[in-house]
Amino acid sequence: MLGSFARASDTQSHTYTCQLRLRRPRSAIPVVKRVTSFDVAKLAGVSQPTVSRALRNMPGTSPHTRQKVRWAAEQLTYIPSDSARSLSTTRSRRIAVVSEELTNPYYPELVEPLRRHLADHDLRTVVITDSEHHDPAHLRSPP
Repeated sequence: MLGSFARASDTQSHTYTCQLRLRRPRSAIPVVKRVTSFDVAKLAGVSQPTVSRALRNMPGTSPHTRQKVRWAAEQLTYIPSDSARSLSTTRSRRIAVVSEELTNPYYPELVEPLRRHLADHDLRTVVITDSEHHDPAHLRSPP
């Protein structure tokens, strides 16, 4: 909120006017910042790579450090981001099922058992419908 005061022209009443310019909030919805491994590192007093190693039980971290990192992650309710992990590992752990349409009752009967099986192996299923293109070559990743 910005404001400025100016003396009114009426000298007998010595009144002052106040001009206020209110800034509207950009969004009425509160923005909740996602907890990152950097936040966990700060609370645990270690580096971010140490947090990564400790949470994945990789060698190079002491049991005491792992315990500190796990405590900090629990305090902050840290949930690792699958998207961030896929950027560093180049593995998305997602399998796409591409179909022209899903109105045929056969497709859901096929996709649901596949989804459950993939979930058992810590993989996610992405269903893509594309009735405009009949050539599957356009779906391939560029080289």
